[in-house]
Amino acid sequence: MIPFTSQLPPIEDRRPTSSLEDELGTTESNGTQPTVPSIFHYARITSNVEDKLGIGSHATNRTTPLTLSHVCKEWRTLAFSSSGVWAVIFINGSSLGVFNILKEIWLPNSGSRLLDVTIRIPPRSRGLRVALKEILAALAGESNRWRSFTFDCRWSESYFSPPVAPMTQLRSLSFNNGGRFGQRLNFSQLVMDSPALREVELWDQDLVMHAVVVSGVLSTRLTTLKLRIAIENHLDFFSTLSLFRCLQSLEVKLSIFQGTGRMLESFRANLTDQMVHLPALKHFTLIGTQLASHGSLPMLLDRLEIPSISEVAIHTALDAGEKTLAKAVFATLKGMLKRSNAVLRSLSFCDENNDFNLYPLLTHPSLSSLEELEVQSSRMNILLERLKVESSGTPIDWILLPNLQRIRLALYDCAYNPCVLSKLVKSRMGVSPLVPKITSVEANFSVRSQIESEREFWDSQPELTSVERRFYYRANK
Repeated sequence: MIPFTSQLPPIEDRRPTSSLEDELGTTESNGTQPTVPSIFHYARITSNVEDKLGIGSHATNRTTPLTLSHVCKEWRTLAFSSSGVWAVIFINGSSLGVFNILKEIWLPNSGSRLLDVTIRIPPRSRGLRVALKEILAALAGESNRWRSFTFDCRWSESYFSPPVAPMTQLRSLSFNNGGRFGQRLNFSQLVMDSPALREVELWDQDLVMHAVVVSGVLSTRLTTLKLRIAIENHLDFFSTLSLFRCLQSLEVKLSIFQGTGRMLESFRANLTDQMVHLPALKHFTLIGTQLASHGSLPMLLDRLEIPSISEVAIHTALDAGEKTLAKAVFATLKGMLKRSNAVLRSLSFCDENNDFNLYPLLTHPSLSSLEELEVQSSRMNILLERLKVESSGTPIDWILLPNLQRIRLALYDCAYNPCVLSKLVKSRMGVSPLVPKITSVEANFSVRSQIESEREFWDSQPELTSVERRFYYRANK
């Protein structure tokens, strides 16, 4: 490693002001020890390094190895002798300053560690293309150390240079460049030179239809695929998806279809009843955000056959009051589960805008072995009542989700049935050797005042002390 110190001021000669001493707890008047957040705060405001460098170690947390190096002399020594903290590189700016810090500090101090690299450049940085070219070139020189690589920059089609060395360690690749043809060639090379690649995330572009997929380079060894896509943009979407025979995890996040009416007509004309059989798939997530093309939700569910599936997550944002499409989603989901002879262990079903009655879905035979349930619905009072076990003599065939052990409520309002969640958990204690107890509960209360009453009731029940509990309030926007 080559510790970079020439541009940083000496730490040992600096003293905090009296106000900072009070904040850090270093004065004799209080005698308390400084907290970690206050140490980081002091390190930031006394550093000559700006908070917004354009390079860091996390998407949202501004604490970086440089921050740690400004706590004191000992922490600086520790930071520059710990190569692991420099091996995570998150770039969200493309100035020449970023390039200098990357080349002179981050990469040298990462030693020989495998790198987790994220480049996420917003469109407003368009005027800094030259700097981005230098940044990409510097990272390409270390491509043999890439473990994960995320590239999200839609206007940089001519600046992504081929890596210098084969990416023999690369396991995870996330690629978004706006779907330009020149970049597809670079993507092909990325894939061809990455024998260890197992996880790929692609945005709404034609990359999944590229020759590298058809040739089997990806389809025969990829285990995780994440797509950010408007299905209607791709005539061969379903036939291509069926090539991924080794997939264990599939996430499809629907994008807005912005094509022409003629494109949509061509897609529908080419649509067949061919099933997509994914024999190894265990985890399936389908996400429809606001304004997304939700009409393709039932279209996708109606064509999937996944016999090994054990975890399903459906997160939607259907128009408020939408009933026709909602019925189609529920019907095709049930059809997929029946067609696949599924035995689910985990189910997550949440919609941002609607209050669906989930009880009919939870009675589906494929959910009889369900162990984990996440839902978002203000009808939770009704559903939780149905999940309660009335007595220890209740036949197991009469119990809804008899193997349920973990519950997560993305939205919980118990105004009309106080403490129903705690009562549900208690009702499943010691019912039968064949009915396991609830071991974990997580609930986001829609009303802050309800947390205390639920917690008070819970704490008064000795049987519930062994259950992991997390109650919180998160205001809905």
